[in-house]
Order: sequence, then structure tokens, then C-alpha cells
Amino acid sequence: MAQEAQEARTISFLDVLRRNRVGNLVVGLIVMFAAALLLSAAVPNDLNIVIEILLILLLAAAVGFAVRVTSPDQGVGTLVTAGILAAVGTPILFVTGSDPGSFGAALLASFGSNYLQVAAALAAIVAVICAGWGKR
Repeated sequence: MAQEAQEARTISFLDVLRRNRVGNLVVGLIVMFAAALLLSAAVPNDLNIVIEILLILLLAAAVGFAVRVTSPDQGVGTLVTAGILAAVGTPILFVTGSDPGSFGAALLASFGSNYLQVAAALAAIVAVICAGWGKR
């Protein structure tokens, strides 16, 4: 009985997230919003393509690695979760950094922008690579 109680007390928070079916989604959402909002402070008024690509890659890498670490496996669900979260985080990154006005209207307009669609696709690809790279 004492050994079972000891095993129950030594479960880490990361193991709890891995055992939860949506643990990697929750952590991915938190990391996506936090990284997008933190990196949006670095978005300059006159956008430079090198800075934009760097910010997109940082956001995608953060989301991809967060989903990978909290996922019990590297299946298709993990890859889809990482890709979708990175693709949604890209417009949030640029809308909050460049337009401090109406967030909802600017976010809806950004989903129609061809440039941000390509940037979201790039972010999704990088996040999927980060989430699925190598063996666990």
C-alpha cells in the first residue's frame, strides 16, 4: 500500500499532460497564444521580410516543440495539432503586432490576406517538422 502511494505522488505534471487526451492541444494553445503575443511586440511598423520569417519560425518552433513534448506519441493527430495551431498563431502574431485597433476585424481581414496564408502554411510545415522529428 505504501509503495502505491509513493508511485502516485511521484507523477510529474508532464506525465499528467501526456496521459490526458487533449493535453498536447491545451499546451499548444497556451504556447501559441503566449508566443504570438510576446513576439508581436517585435513586429516593426515597416515590415522586413527577414524579421517576419524569423518571427514565424520562432512561433512555429515553439508550438511544434511544445506539442511534441506533451504528446504521448508522434502520430498523425500530434502533427495535425501542431500544424493547425501554428497556422492559426501566425495571423494572431501579425495582427496584434501591427494593428492595435480592432482585433476581431483585423484578424478576420488577415485570414483573407494571401501573404499571411503563405506565412501560415510555412508555420504549419515548420511546426509539423518540429513535432514529428526523430524518435522519442
